[in-house]
Amino acid sequence: IVWFKRAAALGNAEAMTTLGLCFAEGDGVAQDKQQAVEWYKRAAELGNADAMNNLGLCFADGDGVAQDKQQAIELFKRAAALGNSRAMNNLGLRFVKGDGVAQDKQQAIEWYKRAASLGDADAMNNLGVCFDNGDGVAQDKQQAIEWYKRAAALGNADAMVNLGLCFDKGDGVAQDKQQAIEWFKRAAALGHADSMVKLGVCFANGDGVAQDKQQAVEWWKRAAELGNAKAMFSLGVCFDNGDGVAQNKQQAIK
Repeated sequence: IVWFKRAAALGNAEAMTTLGLCFAEGDGVAQDKQQAVEWYKRAAELGNADAMNNLGLCFADGDGVAQDKQQAIELFKRAAALGNSRAMNNLGLRFVKGDGVAQDKQQAIEWYKRAASLGDADAMNNLGVCFDNGDGVAQDKQQAIEWYKRAAALGNADAMVNLGLCFDKGDGVAQDKQQAIEWFKRAAALGHADSMVKLGVCFANGDGVAQDKQQAVEWWKRAAELGNAKAMFSLGVCFDNGDGVAQNKQQAIK
């Protein structure tokens, strides 16, 4: 932090942006969302695209600053004009939902494509979702699979889960329950709670894997520790019924 502050004092915008992240996350310093906003503003004034994008997220969520969705859109556009792929993806998300801007799904697709062309894995996954659902583009399950695969190859856990779901259902690809399990496990290894929940369901039901109620409980515990409500409920049912774990009604209530 000391060195970041010294660099920032000398006008280094990247250091200012990093300080903003530190204050936003309470990383090496007491968390202070307002202080984070101030650092992002200073860096953005110096033309730092990452700071513009981060500041846009703050305005979008009312995080450390009064919520202002139009201001968020302006910041995302400024960052996108500087080639920031995350800002492009954020614009895509807003156009899909009509959040701070008139809903325009075709415009969302364009932003996702621009971000994806710059290697943005989140945008690739979002394009996959759009092709999967025919949202802003003609439905094309095979195209969805291709985007999911590209995003997954870059380590995107959401895309891994989406691939797992496709293989699980045989949606756009030949059904392959074992392949689905592998994708869920890869996402879980990256800390993806929903994939842990899905693995718990698979082990509980013997779906694509040998039935193992204890293993199911372990997966739900891991997801519950990450704050996943579905996992907490599943664990409650297990403790209530003594399913995969010793029956404990009091533990179920917790």
